[in-house]
Amino acid sequence: LGYEYEKRYQLVKQLSDNYAVLAGDEATLNWVSYLDSLLHLELMTSKAFAYPVGLDRVVLMGTSLSDAPLWAERRAPFVIGNSCVLLEGVRMEYVPNVSQPPQLHREVFVEYNESEEELKPEVIAAVLGRESRNFRVVEPLVCPSLESIANFMLTDQLGRQDSQTQALVLSDSSREDTADLLVTSDTELPSRPYVLVASWGAVRLYRRSLLKSCMAIVTSWKDAARMEEPFVWQGIGSSGAVASLHAEMMDRTRVLSYEGDTLNGCVGVEKAMKQNHLLNDGRHGVWVDVAQTVEGAEKESAYAMLEVTRPGNLSSLDWTAIDPIDHEVEIKAATLNFRDVMRAMGRLKEEDLSLGLEFSGVNMASGRRVFGVAKHSLSTHCTPMYSFPTPEHLTDEEASTIPVVYLTVYFALFNKADMKKDQSILIHAGTGGVGMAAIAVAKKRGLKIFATCSTPKREFLKKTFALEDWQIGDSRSEAFVDTVLKATGGRGVDVVLNQLAGTLQTASLRCVAANGHFCEIGKYDIMQNNSIRQGLLAKNISFHCIDLLPLLCDPSNKPVWDSMLSQGFKRGEIVPLPV
Repeated sequence: LGYEYEKRYQLVKQLSDNYAVLAGDEATLNWVSYLDSLLHLELMTSKAFAYPVGLDRVVLMGTSLSDAPLWAERRAPFVIGNSCVLLEGVRMEYVPNVSQPPQLHREVFVEYNESEEELKPEVIAAVLGRESRNFRVVEPLVCPSLESIANFMLTDQLGRQDSQTQALVLSDSSREDTADLLVTSDTELPSRPYVLVASWGAVRLYRRSLLKSCMAIVTSWKDAARMEEPFVWQGIGSSGAVASLHAEMMDRTRVLSYEGDTLNGCVGVEKAMKQNHLLNDGRHGVWVDVAQTVEGAEKESAYAMLEVTRPGNLSSLDWTAIDPIDHEVEIKAATLNFRDVMRAMGRLKEEDLSLGLEFSGVNMASGRRVFGVAKHSLSTHCTPMYSFPTPEHLTDEEASTIPVVYLTVYFALFNKADMKKDQSILIHAGTGGVGMAAIAVAKKRGLKIFATCSTPKREFLKKTFALEDWQIGDSRSEAFVDTVLKATGGRGVDVVLNQLAGTLQTASLRCVAANGHFCEIGKYDIMQNNSIRQGLLAKNISFHCIDLLPLLCDPSNKPVWDSMLSQGFKRGEIVPLPV
C-alpha cells in the first residue's frame, strides 16, 4: 500500500473502535507520519483489510506539530480528527477477509511420453497451467477426461477461459489446427505440422512445430537480455526465470527452460514445451504442484451456506458447512440480487461479502412459516435480522420476493416523503424489483405515476400496469425530463424514487416540484461520495438517502416494518414479484 512502517510510522499506541492514542516526539513526528497515523483509526478497526482511496479535504487548525494532540477520534461517518486536524470524507476500499480451508500441494513429475495409463485430470491441468493460463474449450466436449481437465483449469485462481486464444485449446477434434498447444482425444493426427508431446490414455497433447531445429542456449539473465530469437535457458532455476519472463512479456516471446544434464544435448526440446526437466534416469518431463485435499478440511453436510472464497472468480463459489442449531429459520426459498453477483465478481470493495438477503422458510422453534431479511440467505438456514409471518395464500417463492422491495417503497414514499392521494411520483427503473413494487403500491394509493425503463421494456409496463406511453420515459437518457415536465405543465412531480447515477441523477432532480422529495435508493453516487448541484434543492426540496439495512438491524424498528407489511397485505397492495 506504499506505507513505510519504520519507527516514525509506528505511532498508534492504543486503539478502540472510535478512539486512538498516539505515541511520538519531535524525533519521530512529521506531518506525513502524523496524518498517516490518524488514518489508522479507520484502517485498523475495519473487519476486512481496508485501505484509503481518497479524501474530500484535510482541515488544519494548527500550523505546528508541537501543538498537535496525540489522539484521534471518529467524529462522524467518514470524518476522523482531533483539535488540530480533521480528515473529512475518508473513502475506503476493502480487500475481503474470506476464510479459506488450508491447501497442501505435492510436487509431481510428469513425463512427456506415450503411455496407455490415464493421468489424473488435475495433474494434466497442472501441466497445462505451466504452459498457458489462458485456454479455450471447443464445445461440446464428449471426452469425460477433457471435460474434467477443463473444470480443474477453471478452478485455478490464475486460469482464464478465453474464447479467442490460440495458446491452449481443448477439443475432441484434432482439426483445431490453429492452436499452439492442442489437447485432444482424437486419434487422428492434426493436418498441420504438430509434434506429439505426450499421450496419457485417451488424452493427447500436441505442440505446433514453429521452432527452429537448433536454438541458442543461454545460462544467465545477462545473456538472455541480448537474445532476439527463441532460445533455451539452461541451468538450475531456469524454470522460474522463464516463467517470470513469459509473464512479463505476456507470452510474446518463445523461451524454453531446461534443467538437467546436457552431455547428450537438450533432450526433448524439439517438443517445444516451455518447461523442461531431465532426470538422472533420462526421463524428460516437467515438475508440477498438484493440490491435495486436507483430511478433515472439507466435511460433507446437508446444511451449508454459499460463499465466494475468491471475489472475481465465480468458480470459487463454494458451499460451507453450517450447524442448523445456530440458526432460527430453515430456508425454503431465497432470492439472488444484482449485488450478490457484483460481490461474487469482486466489483464491490465492501467489508460484507455475504450472499443473499431475502428468504422465506420455517421458524424452527414455532413451526410457523415466515419470510424476511437475513445475511447469507443463500443457505439452508439463517438467522433473520427481520422476519414476518407468511400469509397462507403465498408460496415460499412468492414470499421471498417481498420484504426488501416493499419495505423500501413504504419507507421512502410514506415515511420519508409522506405521500398522499393524487400526488405525483416518478419511479425510475420501473421494471426492476423496487420499481414494480412502487408502481403496484402507487396505483392502489391513487398516485399519479410516471416511470422509466429501457425501450424494449416499455410494453411490459403497459401490459402489466396499464400505463400509457405519455407516462413512460427512457431510463438510459435525459429524455425522461421532457416526458415528465410536458405532462405536468412544467411543474414536475411531488416525489422522485431514484436509482440512476451521475448526470441522470442530476436530471432527475430537475423533475422534482417545489416542496417535493427526492428519495435516493441507489448506492453508486453515495459510495463514491459524489457531489450534487445543491441549487437544484432551492425550491424547498428534501433529499433523502434510503438505506434500509442498518434500520432492519435495529430490533426497535420491528413494529414499524410489521405495521407497513400488515397494512400492505390488508389493502391488497403487496403483489409478489414475478418468479
